[in-house]
Amino acid sequence: MGGESSPHVGVVGLGEVGKAYASIVADLGYDLVGVDADANARGEFEREYGVETYDDLTAIFEAEIDAVVVSTPNSYHEVAAVQSLEADRDTFIEKPLAHNYESAQRIVAAAEESEGVCMVGFYFSFFEWVEALKAEIDAGRFGEITHVEGRYLYRRGVPRRGSWYTSSELAGGGVLQDKGSFMLHLLASFGFPLDRIESVAAKTRTNFAHEESYSAAGGWGAEGREDIFDVEDSVSAFLEFEDGKTATIETAWALNGRREHSYQIRGTEAGAYLDMDEAELTVHGIDERDPGSIVDTEVRPGFSEDVFEPETAYGFVIDEQRLRRRAFETFCRCAAADERPERGRPERALAVQRAIADIYDAADDPGIV
Repeated sequence: MGGESSPHVGVVGLGEVGKAYASIVADLGYDLVGVDADANARGEFEREYGVETYDDLTAIFEAEIDAVVVSTPNSYHEVAAVQSLEADRDTFIEKPLAHNYESAQRIVAAAEESEGVCMVGFYFSFFEWVEALKAEIDAGRFGEITHVEGRYLYRRGVPRRGSWYTSSELAGGGVLQDKGSFMLHLLASFGFPLDRIESVAAKTRTNFAHEESYSAAGGWGAEGREDIFDVEDSVSAFLEFEDGKTATIETAWALNGRREHSYQIRGTEAGAYLDMDEAELTVHGIDERDPGSIVDTEVRPGFSEDVFEPETAYGFVIDEQRLRRRAFETFCRCAAADERPERGRPERALAVQRAIADIYDAADDPGIV
C-alpha cells in the first residue's frame, strides 16, 4: 500500500459510515476518492471533502488506487470486496463481513487468493479495556473459562425506519447483524470457538420498530426513503460449544431497561466483569495468601483520554470514531508491511457470520435472510 508516495484510498459507499472512514483517511493525509451509485451521495461527498467521486468501482482502479474501504450496506459488501480483492488491492471491510454466510464465504475465498491484505473493521477489539481483559485471559488468570454473559442494550436506539439498517434484504438482519456481530467477535477474541457451536437456543423480537419514541436521537441510520422495517430489534441467545463452554448474548436497539454494554467472564480460577460504557474491568478471584478470602481487583490499562466522548446523560460513551481510526491505522500498517492483521481477520469474521446464521436459524425467524 502506497510505497514512497502517499497512499490512494477509495471509499466505496458514501453514507454516514463511509464518511466516518473518509474523515480518517483525510486526517491521515492520504489521497481520497469516493464511489457511490447515488448521485446525491456523491455530490454531498464532493462538497464535504473536495475530492473526485465515481459511480463505478472499476473506475478507481484506473486511478491507481492502493486500498479500498468497503462501507456499503451489507448486501453490497461482496460485490465491492471481491472486485477489490480480485484486483489485488488492500481491502478494509466495515463489519459485519456480509449480509449472510454464503456471501461471507465468497469474500473470504477471494481474500485467500488475493495479493492484497484484507481486514474487517471490528474495532471494539482495539478498546484498551478489551485488550486488558484479553491479556488476563491469555495469561491464564481465569483457569478454564466456562461461560460468558454479554449484554449490548440501548434504551432508545432504533435506526430511522426505511434506512438500509431496517431492511432484511439490504442488511441481512437487524440488531444481531449490527450490534450482535461486535459481541460475537469479542467472544471469539475471548477464546470461544464460533466455528464449533454445538447448539443454539434463540429468540428474536420486533417490539419497538414502529414507535417513534424509541428511535435513536438524531435519526441514526440516515434518511429513510421507504417505510421498511422487517428485521428484529432485540435478540436473546444461548450458545453451547463443542468444548463445553457456554455463552449468552442479549442485544437490543431499544428496551425499557438499563442501557448496558458488558461482558461477565466465569472461570474455574477467577472471573471478570467488563463494563464497556464505564471503562471498568474487575477481576473476581481469591486471595492467594488466604484462599478462603475472595477479592475484587480493578484492572486499569494505560488510559487514553481520546477513548471517550464528553459525558452525557448516559455517562461516558466510548468514542467509536477513535477506535475506528485505530483499526484502520492497523490495517494501513499491515498493508504497508504486506502482513496479515492479527485482529479483524476475514476467517474470524466468517465465523461470526456463521454464528449469526445459527442464531437466526434457531430463532426460526421467517423475516430474516
